[in-house]
Amino acid sequence: RSGDGEGLAPGGSAMMKRSLIFLILAGLLITACGPEAAPSNSGASNEHTAAPTGRVSLDQLNEGTAIVETEIVPESSTIHQPPPPTTAAAVPLEIRVSVPYSLDIPCHSPEFAPDGDRYLCWRGSGLDTELWFGSLANGLDRLVANNAGYPAWSPDGHTIAYLTWDEKSNNSYNFVSTQTGELIHTEQASGSVDEARSFEFTPDGRLAFVQAGTLYILDLETQERVALLDLAADVDQQSPGTSTSIEIDLSPDGDRVALLRRYVDAGVSTLSVFDVITGKESLLSDAIGPQPAQPFAWSPDGKWLAFSTFASRVTGERETADLWLVDAKNLDQKKLCSHEEPTWSYNFVTWLPDSQVILFTANARHHEAGKYFTISTLGGEPQLLFEGGQGLRLARQGQMLVFYDAYISSMPPQFDVTGDSGSRGVTISF
Repeated sequence: RSGDGEGLAPGGSAMMKRSLIFLILAGLLITACGPEAAPSNSGASNEHTAAPTGRVSLDQLNEGTAIVETEIVPESSTIHQPPPPTTAAAVPLEIRVSVPYSLDIPCHSPEFAPDGDRYLCWRGSGLDTELWFGSLANGLDRLVANNAGYPAWSPDGHTIAYLTWDEKSNNSYNFVSTQTGELIHTEQASGSVDEARSFEFTPDGRLAFVQAGTLYILDLETQERVALLDLAADVDQQSPGTSTSIEIDLSPDGDRVALLRRYVDAGVSTLSVFDVITGKESLLSDAIGPQPAQPFAWSPDGKWLAFSTFASRVTGERETADLWLVDAKNLDQKKLCSHEEPTWSYNFVTWLPDSQVILFTANARHHEAGKYFTISTLGGEPQLLFEGGQGLRLARQGQMLVFYDAYISSMPPQFDVTGDSGSRGVTISF
């Protein structure tokens, strides 16, 4: 070879090796830090598959348990930007429920404290009722009051509020310390129990309630009340009926109030959201229908409002039961699921603590046993967890679901439980 190799210095071979290694490492560094290569399935250098959607599937397990998980299904559409990072919504969800078992809660409508173990519940019917304090660990503990019901817990669990009544419609809200049992304050309530039972603690410990067609906020320290909204007319100022029952649900931050107006004489219900900061009320739906019980709820993180509709006001359109999800920021809605059997409605809309899963029941109008479903906020088909009973309460930070061998009756819908052995539960893990 004309002696090319002989002209190299004694260390030339080693230097060439080091140079080659340096060039290889530099190429690797450029590859790692440089722009992304184009996906193999696209001619564009910056296209990628859009964020996946979820589909819920159900697999039966042993010993009567069930698991609900999301299967990630890619869409075929593409967008021209770097792929987003993985989000919590893309993580599969797992929910297991045990076989239903008996609970010793010998009264109905239990309201659980923030600790998830203590509860308030009431027995009897009409004016003859008893309000009891109890816990899952020890059962009923002590009688709180007679002729009382509709209890509520303060966010810190240190105060309870409940409604009392008599034959002359002298209704009032009583506030009691759970630590001392002392009566803190008594506030006059509406003479109509249907109106007076619409009350709830705000995140800062005040009380939101309805009286004389007005939404108020009561400060327990100063005992002053402030009017927030006139509820006498519907949001569009065209009330479809005169006999009105109002239900409220505050968002976790207290900045929004979901308002359900039931026009009993017209068989129509409307749902709206009132923004406490701006003073604006926005109509979400006028198709709630007269039947659904507890058909709306805020997610624990405050980002979503879930609600069910039952009736259509369009002539000739078939009635369906639908479950909707609303974005709390812009009030955009999307339908999660639908059922075209006109004798069923979706009730007791409830969220798991992770704000990714909604629980609800499907119940017939004619006092038949209900079916319990779950659905992911990603969408997909609702999955049956178990059947039987009415009502839905979560205890132990969402680890237990409490329900009853009971039926929905009266308007507005309420629990109607007879006997002392109606409560049951299932254990939830997720």
